[in-house]
Amino acid sequence: FCCRFGMTIVKGARVRIQGLKSKPELNGALGTVEKLNDETGRWNVMVDDMREALALKPEALTAAPEFGSLVVGVRVRIAGVDKRPELNGKLGTIEGFQGERCSVYVGAIKETLALKPETLAIADDGAAAQTGDDGTRKVRVECNGVMFKLTLTQKQMKKPFADSILRPFLKAYSNKKGIDLLDVKDIAQVTVDSDAHTSLQVLTDIHIYSTEQTLMHLNHVPDEIDVDIFLKEDKPPPAAASVKKKDVELMPRDTRVMIDGMTSETGKKLNGLKGRLVGYHADKGRYDVKLADGTDRIISAKHDNLIDLGPEKLLEDLF
Repeated sequence: FCCRFGMTIVKGARVRIQGLKSKPELNGALGTVEKLNDETGRWNVMVDDMREALALKPEALTAAPEFGSLVVGVRVRIAGVDKRPELNGKLGTIEGFQGERCSVYVGAIKETLALKPETLAIADDGAAAQTGDDGTRKVRVECNGVMFKLTLTQKQMKKPFADSILRPFLKAYSNKKGIDLLDVKDIAQVTVDSDAHTSLQVLTDIHIYSTEQTLMHLNHVPDEIDVDIFLKEDKPPPAAASVKKKDVELMPRDTRVMIDGMTSETGKKLNGLKGRLVGYHADKGRYDVKLADGTDRIISAKHDNLIDLGPEKLLEDLF
């Protein structure tokens, strides 16, 4: 999809507004592309220092050349940082932008840094944004009190989720319990999250997707991914026991919210971010919140950590 001067717009890209007649004060402002509305042909763009996304025509946007091919979610390698030379050579993932700088999460030091675009180069080693700097991924798998930790190589990440994680665990689980070997068909449900700070996925077709594809939406992972397995013979977890809140009224889907009051080191970085509700898990008492930070990241949050901002709406541009 092209913008002014034939430059291509992509999701997560940094753009500058130009030629806007209805809101000329925004011309020259930087923003981050969220998504394309197929019905209107407009791009939803989160403009810096604004609370809501603007729906803009492609011709009102131009790619910000200073950011080049740096977009949200891309894997980068750091180079040329003089004040912290120990960062040079390390891999990171672009999570968003702060003015003229990129917000880069560096897994090796577990920090999000604001770096100039000129200190970043697209990683050419094929490392996925969801793997560690050495290409491995730590996974903690649990079922009925039995827990094993796995470290997956890049080769294993390419295998189906069922082959790289589920079957090895089921073999160990069966041995531990002293029962006949279980197989994937004995599983009722698998949930994948990361210490409740990233998206929760309920896997319904674990035979066809690779491990890498399954985990591709889990961004900003602190250390390990948690995989919970529920067997068909198991009783479902009690829905209300873990969520005994004082009759709190549930917020409806698509409610706009702001993250607030998280106290963990990872959670603190989420405070102040805005998004909308896309789901609720009664058994955990947590909402799925799709962040409006250009990443489409979905985090899991308790009711007490959400501020209701009201229904979501876009400011339509009349250009």
